[in-house]
Amino acid sequence: MIREYTVTKDILNIRSKPSDESDDSYRGCLLKGSKVWVDEDDVIGSIPKGGESNLWKQITGSENVVAKDGLVPVSEFVQKDYEIFVSALNFDWQKTKGETVTIGLIDTGIIPDSEYYQKFKEEIISNTNTILSHGNFIGGILSAKKNIIGIAKNARLFSIKYKSDGDDLPILLNNFIQALTDILNFNDSVILNISQGFNSRIMNDEFKIEEEKIRLLFKQISNQKNKLIFCAADDNLAINDNPFPANIEECISVGCINEDYNNLAISAKLNFLTPMVNFTSFDNSFNLTQGSGSSFSTAMISGLASCFLSSKGFISKNAFLEEMEKSSVDKSFFKYGDIK
Repeated sequence: MIREYTVTKDILNIRSKPSDESDDSYRGCLLKGSKVWVDEDDVIGSIPKGGESNLWKQITGSENVVAKDGLVPVSEFVQKDYEIFVSALNFDWQKTKGETVTIGLIDTGIIPDSEYYQKFKEEIISNTNTILSHGNFIGGILSAKKNIIGIAKNARLFSIKYKSDGDDLPILLNNFIQALTDILNFNDSVILNISQGFNSRIMNDEFKIEEEKIRLLFKQISNQKNKLIFCAADDNLAINDNPFPANIEECISVGCINEDYNNLAISAKLNFLTPMVNFTSFDNSFNLTQGSGSSFSTAMISGLASCFLSSKGFISKNAFLEEMEKSSVDKSFFKYGDIK
């Protein structure tokens, strides 16, 4: 039976044989969000860049192959309502949907479209390109209103595009410092969502001045009323590498593990540990795509914090952590795969 599939990997390689042992087998690639048609024997669709055939899974007479784990049936990409997922926590404050709160998203930028986002403000620091869709994916989890229903869809999303494909580290650090400065100078309450992680050793050895500026900005932002910072702390073994700035004391850090690391001993500073699950959200064309990792778990928790702040009228690191601890479970009860 032929079914329409969506490519879920950032880059899905097409090869002449089911092996990546040699570069000679490379025939082209598909980008995340591309549509193909698959049955048990073959894949039918447009010829990809560098490809010579529209048959990609190996069958008799076919020249090219593609990994099936990079494809998900389009029929499974139905509307995702993250409000429903978090409603199981039974916190009354979730019902505010983030009204009156601003979520600062320092990332690769959103695609500003009022059809999908109810309230948004955009700032572009890095405009090298708009290829990266990471920010739009997170924006969907936080506050989308169509196809994806965000946790805090009534919040105002303040997207700061600080990162583009190809920015080197010195530029990236300066852009990040500028983005934090913009949040510091923003007058309203802010829940700040950050996915960026820098290597702590490199920062300490080569970018000490920039590191100190970032630490000071974190402290200054956190000292302002009703501003709270959430940052992804990486996945699996990388959690214990103490990625910067998730390891800053003023930050609420979010790590993520898959089932292979359920027994991982965690030595790093970590406020939240979550199971690695499959999230559905937007690419830059608002096609639904999937991804997993601490970046998206951080968005879930930032969205919850926005609802908490909206309902209570105040937020602090200790107050929010104490509230969330009420619904914590031992990691032996973690559920993996599709989000539950």
